[in-house]
Amino acid sequence: MGFFDDIFGQPFGGMFDMNGDGKTDLGEEWLGYMIINECMKDDEKEIPSYDTSFSIDDDTDFSESDYEDDFDYAVYSNDYDTEEECIEELEEIENEKYITNQPEVTIPIELKFTVEFSGQDELDQIKEADFANKRQYEAAYYLCELRQDIGYVPYKSTKETEMEKCSFILASESIAARYLTVFDGFLYVQAVKENFKLPIIVRDEDEEVINDFGEFFMEVVEEDPKLAVDIWEWVIKEFGSYKMYMQNDWTIYNSILTPISDYPDEFLTFLIKRFIENIEFCNALISENPQFPYGVIDIITKTLATNHIKESQIIFTAVAMNAKAKSKDMEIFIWTIIQECSNWEELETMENFKENILPIIKKMNSKRIQRLLPKFTEEIDSYITQVESSKEKYQYVRRFEWRVKYKEAPLFDINPLNYEIEQEYLEAVDVKRNAWRKTHAESKFYGIDLSKIDSEEEYQKELKRKREEIKFDSTRLQDQNNSCEQKIKDSEIYNFCAVVFHEGYSPYTYLCDYENIKIGDIVVVPVGRKNRETLAMVVATSKHTRLTAPLEIENAKKVIRIYNPCK
Repeated sequence: MGFFDDIFGQPFGGMFDMNGDGKTDLGEEWLGYMIINECMKDDEKEIPSYDTSFSIDDDTDFSESDYEDDFDYAVYSNDYDTEEECIEELEEIENEKYITNQPEVTIPIELKFTVEFSGQDELDQIKEADFANKRQYEAAYYLCELRQDIGYVPYKSTKETEMEKCSFILASESIAARYLTVFDGFLYVQAVKENFKLPIIVRDEDEEVINDFGEFFMEVVEEDPKLAVDIWEWVIKEFGSYKMYMQNDWTIYNSILTPISDYPDEFLTFLIKRFIENIEFCNALISENPQFPYGVIDIITKTLATNHIKESQIIFTAVAMNAKAKSKDMEIFIWTIIQECSNWEELETMENFKENILPIIKKMNSKRIQRLLPKFTEEIDSYITQVESSKEKYQYVRRFEWRVKYKEAPLFDINPLNYEIEQEYLEAVDVKRNAWRKTHAESKFYGIDLSKIDSEEEYQKELKRKREEIKFDSTRLQDQNNSCEQKIKDSEIYNFCAVVFHEGYSPYTYLCDYENIKIGDIVVVPVGRKNRETLAMVVATSKHTRLTAPLEIENAKKVIRIYNPCK
């Protein structure tokens, strides 16, 4: 069947099947269309002209007024010699008017003609058996039709473009040409089927796409991830250079990249390794991708998380080389990677991004990206700080490694986990270490310099030493004072008197502060252990020093007073 036969069935009942092969090709159909179009055109109708001029003959014997209505039929009485001729003409016109106003009747007409087509012989010579496959046969036939200006040209294409495509299918020795159809793009799955040993069963394709490449690829990945990488690499290599012939350039690019997170981890491992082994594959898939390769985000995140730094840089650079890398797409791409690295469980992935990908971003020739660079950096640093400060796994490692020194024996019982840097911790320790200084203002009275003492224990020792030193000095000073006083006392003159009581004649000696006392005076003196006041009479007086005194000065009792009976 021809192209139009496939779409509309055989038009015109096969009446234009010139070569009698039971089908109509594009040339025969186009010829039939032109013939019918000519037959359907309206014939130009001849419009009769009438001579409207007339003259009045004086010899006529019927009046024009008798036929004044005849002007509707362009009949004038002056044109006729007799009334009978005029009436006859009127009847004839009435009959014509009646026939003209009758409904149109269509009478079937059978057309028989012979047509000679100069290009038909050339089309007849194109035989399917002469070509390797149906695709080449269709290309040859279509090309011949295009050359004869009877070939169908699809919307948004040109005759030249279609002819070039046909020539590519027929003349090129490439894999791509072998599996390119005239109107349905490339048969990717058929190409893979005929060039790889597959672990799955797929239907054959000849003239049109039957198998969805994305679904086919997913099935292969599940069965053999490494084979899937081999197939993808081969398809990009063989077909990637011929995007102008693709029905949908999404098919072998982002239709595989976009759901890549759904594939087994083993597949990503093989794919990342292949990118390193074959940089051309990486660039062809990513840099030359007709759309922006958002699916690469998961691949870059995985390489950063597994410390495959070189791989992540190669892949990111390939993205930066994409034609759309300077647009809004690149901004979204970078933000999304940052979010993917922010898993709030670890910070190594984000640090790898900061140390190895951010420098590439800084070199990008995009004003928009450079304007957003500070925001990227701020977001990254904020995440690293929060995770490192909050996760237990980082409490004594990395930038908190200084805490190990104080883990077993915190200074002054201050917990190092409460401080970000060692300097802050030591400052807190100093504050607590020196807090005791404020409670010992007495140090200045003892001449102790607190700035030269490291702990309160040391201060207490020094304070005790100072106090003992001062006590010794005070004792020595007291001794010196006592010695002086003793010397004074030794040279001092004391008054003594001897008294007797009326009961007996034995005298008793008393100190007496009264210098004017004399023998015979009655005095009051203390007697006994209770120092009872008793009257006695002075019988003798004397003056002595401490050394010559009749008794110890400290143990001697004193005369209380001189007795005055008048009082």
